[in-house]
Amino acid sequence: FAKRSQLSYHATSHSEERQFECTAPSCGKRFKRRKQLVAHSRAHGDARPFVCDKCNMRFKIKSILKCHMKVHEEQKQYLCSFCGWSFSQAGNLKVHLRVHTGEKPFSCEQCSFRAAAASNLRRHQRRHS
Repeated sequence: FAKRSQLSYHATSHSEERQFECTAPSCGKRFKRRKQLVAHSRAHGDARPFVCDKCNMRFKIKSILKCHMKVHEEQKQYLCSFCGWSFSQAGNLKVHLRVHTGEKPFSCEQCSFRAAAASNLRRHQRRHS
């Protein structure tokens, strides 16, 4: 294998460990690979199998859920000096500040649309396809 990650991925095919579990009610099936779980979850009509136990938001990827969980932490150390909102991650404060400054650093290459957040630009760009 050219990369260690490729070897590691291949090695899971020989392992009996199934760390990705379906969270659908009364299912509990387990899979060796996350993409197998995601494909299986679609059979339940759910493309977002990972659920936040605090607010029930759903995510495609477990690591994104873990990142989201910081929203629920009591200590939000990043404070907006304009409005007092607080954030658990510096990056979220940085994006939020653009609401006050009007900065829109993300621009569409196909039209004049500009966005304050990369996710807003991605959502906009889907309209062109």
